[in-house]
Amino acid sequence: MEWLLNEEFEDAGWKTRWKVESQGPGVSVSDGSMRIRRDGMEKPQSGVTVWYDQDLPDDVIVIVDAVTAPGNHACNLNFFLHASEAGGAPLRYTRSGAYREYHQIPNYLFTFTGGFMSGWSRARRNPGFTLIESDEKVRAEPGEHYEITLVCHQGELSFYIGDTLIHRYRDPNPLPGGRFGLRTWFSDVDYDRIRIGHILTDETHTSD
Repeated sequence: MEWLLNEEFEDAGWKTRWKVESQGPGVSVSDGSMRIRRDGMEKPQSGVTVWYDQDLPDDVIVIVDAVTAPGNHACNLNFFLHASEAGGAPLRYTRSGAYREYHQIPNYLFTFTGGFMSGWSRARRNPGFTLIESDEKVRAEPGEHYEITLVCHQGELSFYIGDTLIHRYRDPNPLPGGRFGLRTWFSDVDYDRIRIGHILTDETHTSD
């Protein structure tokens, strides 16, 4: 494993590493966390995506420590992996933060949500918003800490909540490496730590 990032949001340089596309919710850093807050936005205008501003290699592991704030919100934890422009060029940060815009470009999408909704976890592939797997038995709750792990290794995609494997599937035509994005909708979320590693040949999922 070659670790590429250990982000703990402890310095003012985070804005050089992360790029925000927001319909209105605020994104800020305080006390070692990146905080996303609805700031009074209504549901139709409450989407936000925060991109790590580096292309990742094909085979990666991403570990995200996130806390859903207490309150009546969607507790929406979504993740884009290997995103690029439609022709394969590096992602450009020109979108409004509306969810549908990301369905038109190549990426893997994992969703974990709950709060005031019934809750679910889903794996999709874009473009096309194609549903690969769905688990309606899991849900995100307010006021909880979650460690989320995404793995892409030789075309096999895995998604863990804590130590529990939620999704695993093999893409017969895997996307090349691209950008990683944190996505949320109508939610108040703190991201405490994000680790990204390059999985070298013959390695499998590990976490510390």
